[in-house]
Amino acid sequence: MLKKSLMLMLGALLLVGCGRKSYTELITAGDEFMNNNDTRQALEAYREALSAADQPDQKIEVATKLGDIFIQQLPNQDSAGVYYAVVLDYPDELNSESLRNFTKKSYEAGNYGA
Repeated sequence: MLKKSLMLMLGALLLVGCGRKSYTELITAGDEFMNNNDTRQALEAYREALSAADQPDQKIEVATKLGDIFIQQLPNQDSAGVYYAVVLDYPDELNSESLRNFTKKSYEAGNYGA
């Protein structure tokens, strides 16, 4: 039992030590998980992508994907609203079409003041 636990910990350390995946790799993985109906893994990949995002357009893209999952797959308006609200941190990055889409999604999430 101890040997098995040590092997699992060693494996976990090796995975962590291999470095972080890039934003693009994480988005691609999340999209693949969604295409395979693996919502839990997609959420994990997208959350990591949000942490890895260093450009406003990346943060908007992944926050929208996360919000969409919570509206469409998990019906959780509060969580969707949290991710959609990330978009408000970058108003200069939104064109009229993306603002219209965001407003619609935000309304669906229950953020009527957005």
